[in-house]
This record gives sequence, structure tokens and C-alpha cells, in this order.
Amino acid sequence: VAALAERGVPALGVDHSAVAQRLCRHHRTPMVRRDVFGPLPGEGTWGHVLLVDGNIGIGGDPLHLLLRATRLLRPGGSVLAETDAVPDVLWRGTVRVRTAAGTGAPLPWAYAGADALDRLGATLGLRRTACYRGDRSFVELTASGPVSEPGAAAAG
Repeated sequence: VAALAERGVPALGVDHSAVAQRLCRHHRTPMVRRDVFGPLPGEGTWGHVLLVDGNIGIGGDPLHLLLRATRLLRPGGSVLAETDAVPDVLWRGTVRVRTAAGTGAPLPWAYAGADALDRLGATLGLRRTACYRGDRSFVELTASGPVSEPGAAAAG
């Protein structure tokens, strides 16, 4: 978010962590300390949602997170997600965060490759518009119109 703001790109960080909030304040970076699944400013008007540093794993259900992200977007907006290096991988389970202070409680987490996210996004009406594979891998999924619920039948 800081890098985008430095380039003049409007951006808003969303994190429930007090540490992230302190870092953003220190760098004068716009952010809200909230749960990504709760109410957020400008829902339905965002141009992009950026999910990096493993954040596709939040909540342990990438499909649910993609659905939430798409509800933040305006039509034509996109989700830019960092992916696992293995394109087809989709893993869900629990993890524990370990720090010098100790090990945290188990929390639901997931990771997914670009092809797996492409398939999940397609169930929401998202289409892959870009993909990058390198030291870090990313996929862009674009919403062409209103997002449909997973498994919803199309009217014909």
C-alpha cells in the first residue's frame, strides 16, 4: 500500500493487526483496522483488490475470499492475487504462527496456485486476464459484471 501511495495510486490497506496499523501510521499509509469480511469503505466501487503475501489463505477458503473481494469491486475491476508457485495446487487446513513470543492457536488457512484460482474464480464469473510466474507468482482475475454466487444457475 505504501508503494502504491508513493506512486500516487489511491490505495487502502485492510488488516485487523495492531502491528500492521502501527506500521501504516509510521509510513503515513492509508489503512483501516478491520476484518476483510466486515464492512469496508466504498464497497462495490473498488478498481482492484490486491491479495499478496499469502493472503489468499485468509479464512482457509479461497473461494469465500474471492467472493468477498469481488463484492468490493466495480464492474470491470480485478482481483490481483499472489499464488503458489505450483499452478494446480489447492490446499486448505490449519496453521499456527510461530514467533519469538511463542506459538499461536491453530487458524484456518489455505494456499492456491494460479490454475486453481482460475477455476475457483470462474465459478464466480471471474476470468483470468493476466498471469505472472517467477520468484513470486500472481494471477489477475477480472469481473465482467455482477458477481454470481458459486453454483448459481444462469438465467436463460
